[in-house]
Amino acid sequence: KVTLAGILHIDGVLNLPDYQSSERAFQLMVQTAGRSGRGDWPGQVIVQTFFPQNPLFRAVEAYDYEGFYEHEAALRQALGYPPFTRLARIIVSGYDETAVMQRIEALEHHCRQALGEEADCVTWLGPCKAPLERIKNRWRYHLIMVSPSLAPLRRGLLAARMLAANLGDEPRTILDMEPRSIL
Repeated sequence: KVTLAGILHIDGVLNLPDYQSSERAFQLMVQTAGRSGRGDWPGQVIVQTFFPQNPLFRAVEAYDYEGFYEHEAALRQALGYPPFTRLARIIVSGYDETAVMQRIEALEHHCRQALGEEADCVTWLGPCKAPLERIKNRWRYHLIMVSPSLAPLRRGLLAARMLAANLGDEPRTILDMEPRSIL
């Protein structure tokens, strides 16, 4: 019996520093719209945004999955995001920000050395604070490696794993091949 749904501040989802933010916003809006107006009663969805000209909203309004996909795929290809490239991510978290920063820098240096000349085939983003820089009072820094193929990323993460094992459990190190989120 839901006939009206409101989506407030969808811009918060759209502006997350993650290449998948448009996809997540599209899914949320289509899913919400699907819950309004089932059965005999018509439904209405109101979306609050500062950017109504975004083509995403026209795709949602028309339930145009293919149009959204084509636009998003072209954008990701132009910007070098998956599925047209591969990603690996190293996250270091701990209570001491200086120790976290030193650990992530050591891991980056070790990965670059382990890859040798192949390191030039990898785009290195960071190390820097993660978009969600603190969770449960733990500082978070990350390093994202981008490559057209998985092979150098695997070798880089293997080198990072070996070094992290020797450095101890704190700060924590998380290695993520093909991360689902970069937040």
